[in-house]
Amino acid sequence: MPAKAPSPDPDRAPTPAPTKALVWCRPDQTVLVRAIADAAGLEIASAGSPDPSRATQIAADFEAAPADDLRAALAATDAGVALIADPGTFGAGGSEEDAGAVAAARARGTRIVTLEPIPPTAMDVSGSAWTTQQAGGRPVDLVRLGALPRRTPAWRAAGEALEAFGTVRSMSVELITPALAGSLGAALVGALDLVVAMMGEPESVDGALLGSARGAPGDSVRGLAGDLCAVARTPDGRGATLLASDQGGAWSCAATMLGDGGTLRITQRGFVWIAPDGGVLDEHESPDSADRAATAVRVIADRITRLLDPGAPEQAPDGLPEVLAVAQAVLLSARTGQPESPTTIQRLVAR
Repeated sequence: MPAKAPSPDPDRAPTPAPTKALVWCRPDQTVLVRAIADAAGLEIASAGSPDPSRATQIAADFEAAPADDLRAALAATDAGVALIADPGTFGAGGSEEDAGAVAAARARGTRIVTLEPIPPTAMDVSGSAWTTQQAGGRPVDLVRLGALPRRTPAWRAAGEALEAFGTVRSMSVELITPALAGSLGAALVGALDLVVAMMGEPESVDGALLGSARGAPGDSVRGLAGDLCAVARTPDGRGATLLASDQGGAWSCAATMLGDGGTLRITQRGFVWIAPDGGVLDEHESPDSADRAATAVRVIADRITRLLDPGAPEQAPDGLPEVLAVAQAVLLSARTGQPESPTTIQRLVAR
């Protein structure tokens, strides 16, 4: 007699069906992308690469349908998530077709998560189809950065402390990533996003590409590798320093803020708020913070699952246009060796 099937447990919640995903990556990123998909509960249904000659092999690695053009794939996908680890040239040049593909995908319910800023320059954004209102919003606001520090669990946990801390007088930010999880340009945007969020847009920035940096600093944050440091100054005399790099063995972010409220330090592990007299006012540590190697996977998967959560409030846009102008000023400063103004960049791109 065949064995009787076990009765279902009425107290156990049903396992949710995996969300179909379109992924786009380089061959060396497949292990990372697979780990993110597993952690976020994604089923990779189609896959491709910025190198069309590798699309078939990458799709075979994922046991997925091959896609050889990202614009066409986005325009036609029925996936719940499009995870773009390396966009190649997609989004560069202010392409109306690329912006339209993003809008079409989002209109069908696809969440678009990228490890690189799309578009990659302030000039690509200003006055282009990326800022034209379409169904669901402006295309530039529909693309979400997967490893944006301000959207990570540690920064969410520190929300009340940030509100109570008061004005930030000075600040340092360090964002170091492995190259597989984002370029130097992506790390620069992530670090500057924190500076702009906490101190407002800088009046001037002074940046330098250091040591192992590859790629001449131009207008685009795409295609850069190595280390970059910068100093930012606000109109009211406050200041911030930052270090960004894609040369790290693991993803890490640390921000230290000083003000009348004392010292507030936030890392990927949690936060601690120390009063001026040395007492600890508040602190939090993530229970899984000891797993350094999995930090990039955990951060990106968390962003995806929160975007997919129907019970979570709709997140505000990442604010990429404003941060790209500051990033472009930093790159210009690295090229000229002089402080540069984000306002000057905004005037140039608005012409």
